[in-house]
Amino acid sequence: MPRLILLILILIAGTVRTQAQTPMQRIQADGNTGNNNMLNQGGHYENGSNGHLTWGRDSTARKKGKEIPIGQFQWRIDERLGTVIEAENNDTVVHNFQNFNLTDGYTGQYTILGNLGSPRINRIFLNREEQENFIFVQPFSHFRNSLSDFRFTNTKSPITNLAYHKLGSNQKGEDRVRAYFATNINKLSGIGFKLDYLYGRGYYNSQQNSMFGATVYGYHRGERYNMHAYFNANHMKMAENGGIENDAYIEDPQSFQSSYSSSDIPVMLDATWNRNDEQTYYITNRYHLGFNRDIPVPDSLKPKPPTEKELLLNLSDSIRNILNNDSVARMAAVDSLMKDWQNSIVTPQEFVPVTSLIHTLDVRRLEHEYIGRSDTRKFYTNHFYGNPLDVRDETKGFSVRNTLGISQCEGFSKWAQMGLTAFASHTFRSYTLPELAGPDSTTMKKWKENDITVGGELSRAKGKLINYNVNGEFWLIGEYAGDFKVDGNVKLNIKTKKQDSIKVRQDSIQVDLFGNIHHRKPGFYMRHYHSQFTWWDNTNLDRELRTRIQGRISYSRTKTALTVGLENVTNYTHFAMDNTLLGTDSTRTNPNDY
Repeated sequence: MPRLILLILILIAGTVRTQAQTPMQRIQADGNTGNNNMLNQGGHYENGSNGHLTWGRDSTARKKGKEIPIGQFQWRIDERLGTVIEAENNDTVVHNFQNFNLTDGYTGQYTILGNLGSPRINRIFLNREEQENFIFVQPFSHFRNSLSDFRFTNTKSPITNLAYHKLGSNQKGEDRVRAYFATNINKLSGIGFKLDYLYGRGYYNSQQNSMFGATVYGYHRGERYNMHAYFNANHMKMAENGGIENDAYIEDPQSFQSSYSSSDIPVMLDATWNRNDEQTYYITNRYHLGFNRDIPVPDSLKPKPPTEKELLLNLSDSIRNILNNDSVARMAAVDSLMKDWQNSIVTPQEFVPVTSLIHTLDVRRLEHEYIGRSDTRKFYTNHFYGNPLDVRDETKGFSVRNTLGISQCEGFSKWAQMGLTAFASHTFRSYTLPELAGPDSTTMKKWKENDITVGGELSRAKGKLINYNVNGEFWLIGEYAGDFKVDGNVKLNIKTKKQDSIKVRQDSIQVDLFGNIHHRKPGFYMRHYHSQFTWWDNTNLDRELRTRIQGRISYSRTKTALTVGLENVTNYTHFAMDNTLLGTDSTRTNPNDY
């Protein structure tokens, strides 16, 4: 199956008019490659222009006698207000390409179940994301296309990127194929899509993962109107085996008369699956109000005023003869022609945004299913309803968030050294869970929640030495009334110069400080969940208070960084384990004894 999908994507890519991929180039923010590119030891072209990268296409390639334009850059957006955030690295960087597909992360910082695409959790607590409302999909961060991490692309020519990862044999191996396409409609607008298919067979019984994700996006970034649209759908299915029956298969294999390979070891469950379908529909609009102002032009670039002789050359010979004999008329004619020339000079202008009007619509949908056809009577502690040999637990979640904001833009005058934004949001959420309707019958019950929040943001992004961002949000009305969160960061960039035997090199030391305070009520599924084997309604959970302080210092020359952080969590809400012993021997520790 993965090979068939790969073949189809290659055939599609063959119809796209793109360039061959060769060494990576670093380009200017406007897409120009510049003339100061340097070939480094890794075979990449660089010029230090804000970290923008090409996909390594050959700038000498020509088609139909014309040189194909080269250049592209990427950015991310803030989910709440659609603010553009410059991306540090492109989505197509080939450095450490082999590590991209590691479920345990680029540097192995995640704990996983073992095979490709399995659930994971970050072992570094400071790097863990806060719990989402849809908790079922959060452990699949290796695969999910999150909007906050998605890269929008502006490119001078269409781009297609295909990647195929393969490991192991057809019986126990893993495959993943990815495709990314981006093209511009014009200089200000573009569209693209991203496809991702993953299949991990696993090395133990009932451990397979199968996932498919598709993303379509579009944008327009004009002087006055900005728009970003994003649609993403993920289908994630994984088999559940509940772990091996006896740890001795791993810890003491000599205690068994026969030898067992990983696929022969008995597991607690079979014919059991966990399925999640997730969709995101997102669009953000921003309209700028402002004015046009003249762009200062150096005297060396200003057009030189014509001389009196040059002005009169455009007149007919008869008129010039008359003006030569009448000095007063000649002077009046020259003055008139000079005014006409001055009026014909177009002074370059730029649009300066002063105020921005913002609207963001974010719609999300989730369907979660837990399906089991195996004997689970000795696996679960409780059984609330239904046939334990035919399990089908289901829940659905739906949310719609509308945000309206108004922003004073940074830099429209010398007194406006920061941006100031105020916004208000309304969020509607609904959840569906089974509810007991009789001794052994259920019906689906729907919970609905509404919230109204207000917030603000103070930011500076154009400073040469220091930039900062402080934003806060307060829940006024609804299920989470009384919650609040405040986030802030400060970036200090210090330039240093060092003389070596060849040239003066400019390095930089960057200091980043982060801090936040979040006071939040646990999400819906932490308070309510109903299924055949698990059931809780925790309506009295205390609010969780998180306080974090973190600092990071990095040196550009050596590409090294040191991060120090501290986080304190009060009323931490988490899942615990509840085991019931089947026999009377409490010293037994094998999973199948519980």
